[in-house]
Amino acid sequence: GMVEDPALAARFRTLVLDEGAVRAGEIRWVGAQSAVPALRPSLRAWLREHFDTLRSRAGQFVAPAVIAIDALGRCDAAGAEDMQSHYAPIVKDLEGAPLALTQAIEGIRLCAALKQAHAGKPLAFPR
Repeated sequence: GMVEDPALAARFRTLVLDEGAVRAGEIRWVGAQSAVPALRPSLRAWLREHFDTLRSRAGQFVAPAVIAIDALGRCDAAGAEDMQSHYAPIVKDLEGAPLALTQAIEGIRLCAALKQAHAGKPLAFPR
């Protein structure tokens, strides 16, 4: 899961979709790719494209994990809106997922507000 090469990351995601490979606890291996900023766009696209497959294999409780992975690295209003518009309709009836989405969006918006509040200010460290 934790690779930096885009081709290897895509190959790993393909292997995860092999029949019988995905279980609820294994989504974290896919999520590890979110640690590499350059892989986040393709990872997000893959999670969205294969959401139904992941849910059918791992159960409805995989939805909060998918939401959390998709939210990683987002720190602007556009990211929050993207999450809301994409996930709200598809997770509204999945236990725990609406709250996970609300919390993820709140985290993104808080990050954006903090970034805006500190824009143009130098970093200062207490002595």
